[in-house]
Amino acid sequence: MSGALDQSSAVAVLGDDRVATAAAALGLARVQAMQRRVVIVDLLGEGSDLAALAPDSMAPGITDMLEYGASLRRAAFPVPDQPNLYVIPGGIETPLQPVFIEHPRWGAIAEDFRDAGALLLVVAPALIPSAETLLERLDGIVVVRGAIVPAVRVPTLADVRLSAQYPPSMRRTPAIARSRIDVEAPRKSRAVLFALGAVTLAALAWSLWYLRPWSSSPSSPSTLAREGGDMALPEPAPPPSLERATSAGWGISLASVNSRQGAMLRVAQAVDSLPSPTYSPMRSTQGGAWWYRVVVGAFPDSAAAESTLVAWRASGAIPANLGNAVPTPLTLLVADSIPESDAGIQATQLRQRDVPAYALRVMPGWARVYVGVFDTDSASRALWSTLDSLNLHATLVSRVGSVF
Repeated sequence: MSGALDQSSAVAVLGDDRVATAAAALGLARVQAMQRRVVIVDLLGEGSDLAALAPDSMAPGITDMLEYGASLRRAAFPVPDQPNLYVIPGGIETPLQPVFIEHPRWGAIAEDFRDAGALLLVVAPALIPSAETLLERLDGIVVVRGAIVPAVRVPTLADVRLSAQYPPSMRRTPAIARSRIDVEAPRKSRAVLFALGAVTLAALAWSLWYLRPWSSSPSSPSTLAREGGDMALPEPAPPPSLERATSAGWGISLASVNSRQGAMLRVAQAVDSLPSPTYSPMRSTQGGAWWYRVVVGAFPDSAAAESTLVAWRASGAIPANLGNAVPTPLTLLVADSIPESDAGIQATQLRQRDVPAYALRVMPGWARVYVGVFDTDSASRALWSTLDSLNLHATLVSRVGSVF
């Protein structure tokens, strides 16, 4: 699904549950904002968690842009702590009226986002009057929780299944982006997206440099200006650099078991008390039986691993006769440079599917999601079939980062 969304510039996110629909949209938007500008148009109305991101309830919104020529700069609110992500509220008038849903300017808006390499997410209830007119001007639809949506010619890109229960506090804070998300794409493709599933992010795409006001004439085409004017949004944020990420080529071995199920049980038991638990497949002879060594922690060298082991034993975190420092130079990368909160959620989701995933911080606020640790590339083959069965893309890399 991430590939289909990467190639789209104007997408509707539709659902029956406002909280779930807002959570899905914001989770998808946060991932896409890592590589390009993303603007969410909130058509969910009052009570939506997206509404909390627009601090002024009387501010201009999409209805003012469509009908009265309000500029994109005035209507788009930046999402706190998320570069490149903006939210446009409904506006002074109710946006679900046919006059706005059928407005001819939607086509020009969508075309501008295509030209600029940006992403427009139109978030709305699944069934609204005249929705077909709007949807057929977009590139695709993301359905939330199997909602029934209008029959249109544009493709359904994914069906997003949110597995978390939403506490009441979520209706008062934009922390919905941290909800757990499972994404099941239609037909053959499947992916996990953190707030959605496993994602491989492309390099920073060229995006819109400046935004100029929408034309005041409904019949004239709206454009995203590339330069000049006072309507410019901030420059796109660069992707995080791994130049300062520390090596994590050592870990602490706690036990060896003869089955993956047993190893995952040990990993689950260690999650709440020890950092970054995972396992290392190994076998003593070519063609021999696989064993699974449970490993915790991530250290730059053997000295750091040994000193931590001594401290854990002294504090009672592990028994005095347990543990030894082991080299863990290689790992499988399944998600690169995503927000820490999303990385933790994604690692948890994968562990629930019997994948020994864990997250390491590579820069302040940014993390990678890994699966397993290995001392040779051949040892990683024991996990490829598991990842393939879940349609997860992985790359064998040197382990870098630190626990958080």
